[in-house]
Amino acid sequence: NLKGIDEWFERQGRYARKEAERELKEERSAGPTLSGIISSDPLRRRAGLKRLGNKLPCRGLFYFVYAYVLRGGFLEGRDGFTFCVMKAMYQQMIAIKKYDLRRRLSR
Repeated sequence: NLKGIDEWFERQGRYARKEAERELKEERSAGPTLSGIISSDPLRRRAGLKRLGNKLPCRGLFYFVYAYVLRGGFLEGRDGFTFCVMKAMYQQMIAIKKYDLRRRLSR
């Protein structure tokens, strides 16, 4: 990103808010189901796994392990590490924004 890290964080904050709102709406309609997770349809399986991942505690940490270890981010050296940390921070921002939205709606 040629615009710098500050602009990246501002943009990710906006995306995280929108993603948190979408996840909250999705939670009201349907949660992860076992049939979705083990489905032979790759789109249903991916959606089911994503719903499950959205409910994990420490979702940023799980994303970091997934991206850095399982997806080979470590092969990119320092840049790969930095990118995986930033993406994990984004996942945690979504979780925090969901918490904040729930808290505001319960008032």
